[in-house]
Amino acid sequence: MVPFSAPVQSKAGAEYRLVINPQAPCYCYVVVQSSDGGAVVLYAGALAKGAWASPIMKFTDPPGSESLFIVVSRDC
Repeated sequence: MVPFSAPVQSKAGAEYRLVINPQAPCYCYVVVQSSDGGAVVLYAGALAKGAWASPIMKFTDPPGSESLFIVVSRDC
């Protein structure tokens, strides 16, 4: 588990997996923005109580900042 209280340093090719474990049913939206500005929606929809895991992903070139956006709500 990696806390997101500070930026995470990584290199191109490093693998990671995102796990979300809601304590109650909710709606969740997960978007990853790459260092080249492109964005990918990893998940959008309802989540039951319990864990959801993304596929294994890799950080890609060009070097820069990648951003992860997670929005969780009881209502859609």
